[in-house]
Amino acid sequence: MPSALRISFLLSLSLAIPATTHGQSCDYKYHVAFAVGEKLCLTQFSVVEESIVGWPSGQGSSVRRLIPRSGQYSIAATPHNGSCPLVVAMSFSDISHNSVHNGAANKTVAIRSEEAKKDCQRTLESTGPAGACSCVVVVEDGRSSLSREAFTSFFTPTKQ
Repeated sequence: MPSALRISFLLSLSLAIPATTHGQSCDYKYHVAFAVGEKLCLTQFSVVEESIVGWPSGQGSSVRRLIPRSGQYSIAATPHNGSCPLVVAMSFSDISHNSVHNGAANKTVAIRSEEAKKDCQRTLESTGPAGACSCVVVVEDGRSSLSREAFTSFFTPTKQ
């Protein structure tokens, strides 16, 4: 087998195998990569069950249900530090049923992130004086510009 073909085959094979985090399988759409190369799975955090700002609460409005398979989404949130209310907002692009609710199928990363942050901040301010609390974009298309430690300050890990 020529080396280029072998590399292509191995790359294809590695993409077909689901990633694991702490021994558990993680669906690709829930992967979050950090700048230093570390990865985690959003399903390790309670945020996946949080209702998203602007969506009716209840089944179907959680991060877990709304993250599109396309991986084109942004999440903004307040830090989970006890003094800030938890607010989670999301904007996504998807060429599926979700795009009907989201308004546009082909939003850029910058537009999605801006929308998520504005929705988060608007909801935070509607709960009363925001004080030192503010919304931060924590995930863009499966990547976070935060360190793993900073990311975990926004969301509580689920009990394993």
